[in-house]
Amino acid sequence: MPRKIALSFLGTNDYIDCHYYLESTPAQMSSPVKYMQEALVDLICTSGIDVFYVFVTEEARKANWEDNGHIDRASQTPKPNTGLKNRLLQRGIEVEAIPINPGFSEAEIWAIFESIIECIQTGDEVILDITHAFRSLPTLGTILIPYCRTMKSAQFSGIYYGAFEKLGMAQDVLGMPMDQRKAPIINLSSFVELMDWSTAADHIIRFGSLAAFADLAKNQNIIPEADQDVRVRGAGKGLAEALRTIEGAFYTVRGKEILEGKMFAKLETNLKLLQPQTLKSPYSALLTKVAQQFSAFTPNNLMNGLQAVAWCKDNRLTQQGLTLLREWACIYVLEYFGKDSSQQHLKEATSSMLSGYVGEEFSPNSKEEQSEKRQEEIGLVAELEQQQLVIDMQKIYESIRDPRNDINHAGMKTMASSASKLEEKLRAAYEEMLKVCANYPINEK
Repeated sequence: MPRKIALSFLGTNDYIDCHYYLESTPAQMSSPVKYMQEALVDLICTSGIDVFYVFVTEEARKANWEDNGHIDRASQTPKPNTGLKNRLLQRGIEVEAIPINPGFSEAEIWAIFESIIECIQTGDEVILDITHAFRSLPTLGTILIPYCRTMKSAQFSGIYYGAFEKLGMAQDVLGMPMDQRKAPIINLSSFVELMDWSTAADHIIRFGSLAAFADLAKNQNIIPEADQDVRVRGAGKGLAEALRTIEGAFYTVRGKEILEGKMFAKLETNLKLLQPQTLKSPYSALLTKVAQQFSAFTPNNLMNGLQAVAWCKDNRLTQQGLTLLREWACIYVLEYFGKDSSQQHLKEATSSMLSGYVGEEFSPNSKEEQSEKRQEEIGLVAELEQQQLVIDMQKIYESIRDPRNDINHAGMKTMASSASKLEEKLRAAYEEMLKVCANYPINEK
């Protein structure tokens, strides 16, 4: 059964009593305590905790875990002090001291990392206190968190630092009245959340995967409360919906939705709503970076199709890219010559023409009974089949026929291509399509 646990580190200093308070809610203040871990229990673990793990070197165990661990310099006798172990036990907390080495080498740091990992069970909710973590351990925590999330499905509900040093030098603090010794406990979880957003944005940029960013947009609020009007409160959900729709459109080749571009407009609108002036600049920069990935897509834009092929090419959606390129080539030819590309029979006739399969049924002298649609198809072929654009498009069409069939037959045909070869075919066809579109631009025709 998942537990709620705390992980903390203990140093060797002779710590000074003070009040700790939560930075986010200063009114929540502890009684005078010697150890930050006491304040953690009193202020944060109020709903209970299953185990409080404290990582201690041998020196820290003697100095602060056990009682009377420091020596009075004047008398050279132990100073009376209740160590952290007994202070936590007095609060009814189950505690366990985990011995660690000082961490003076890579091997020792690895050993500390493994000791921490061993304390965490699958599904645990973890509170991490890095106040007295020494040297490399705070950095180690940034690696620990994603590792434990992946390997143990652990949830980190808070990463805390007790900023005693805000009070000044130790000798100065000793001269302060107790009611002036007030140190904040800083929750550093927002930096972990930023790491999550950064990773999700990286997934979009490098892999074209939108799901992680969509989940964060839906479930995490990055907007300061002062800016949360009705529209902004719904922007996270709206952004998530737009990203999910876009990803689904690419994965399942929803060409009509891609050309219409409504989902890209919705994405842009919600990204802007999520960027008030008070948004922390790292988040704003991430949202801007994500917006740039889709800036070429605009509403009701034929060229969205070619941009989508590029997206598929760059993100290894080879099957989708080949399918979309084939369909888009037909639409481009029809639009270039002012035909209605929404008419399915005209697209099919164009596909036959680009495939080089213009049979007797498309001949004006065909003995087949000619419907109105058939007559329109025959006229289209007669008008366009000798046009240079069509001839150039036929070469591209031909180049993707076999790769597309290879994929549709699951690579089970004789002489099936490798995945890398299919990707190269898509890249080459896309490059040729760029040249054809440059030679026959619709907006300059």
